[in-house]
Amino acid sequence: MVDEFDYKVIKMAAKPGDKLLIYSDGLVESPGKNEEQFSEKRVLDIIEANMHIPNKDLLELLAEELDKFAIDYRDDVSMILVEIP
Repeated sequence: MVDEFDYKVIKMAAKPGDKLLIYSDGLVESPGKNEEQFSEKRVLDIIEANMHIPNKDLLELLAEELDKFAIDYRDDVSMILVEIP
């Protein structure tokens, strides 16, 4: 967190079963071939296609897909997945 940055506070309604993925920019900005980034769209596609699997497995799947995609890591990659009970 940076003092000089203007952070937005967003409120959203959540219901049981909703999932919240918190991640560092290293996830979506990791480069693949031709400098294409892993991207938020790719992350959302993976999550939407696999919402039914346990959170631990979903995080492992995201990490596996990133490993297959990325040619190198230029930044840290961190992910936390929370499910509303």
